Amino acid sequence: MGCSKNDDDQSEVNCDKLITALLNDNSEQLNFEINKLTQDLMANPTQNDETGQLNNLNTLIDRLNSSCGGLRAVMKCYACFDTFPLQSEVKIIINNFGIEFVRLVDISTPDDGILESLRSHGDRQGCTRN
Repeated sequence: MGCSKNDDDQSEVNCDKLITALLNDNSEQLNFEINKLTQDLMANPTQNDETGQLNNLNTLIDRLNSSCGGLRAVMKCYACFDTFPLQSEVKIIINNFGIEFVRLVDISTPDDGILESLRSHGDRQGCTRN
């Protein structure tokens, strides 16, 4: 029985750790938590999606939103960074005691593998203050 609890820890995202990682710019912990949600998201290239990851990226965003009530994830761009493999960006908004924090998560979107979280960083557009 002890092993099954450990297995659950390896497959279910820990929202507290995920949100703390985002707030503290801890990419290592963030990647560990997000990549729990991508293990079954293998590329499936089609004529309309040569990279084959658009549906997977949408699935990841849905999983983040349904798993963690303290954040809101949206796609910022798909296969938009010309790296090898291509990268996409997911925007995550965290409401922390009435203050919104925005983090961008770079996601590797290979045409021959699974989605993989790479790092997080602040929004390149900065923030506006009223």
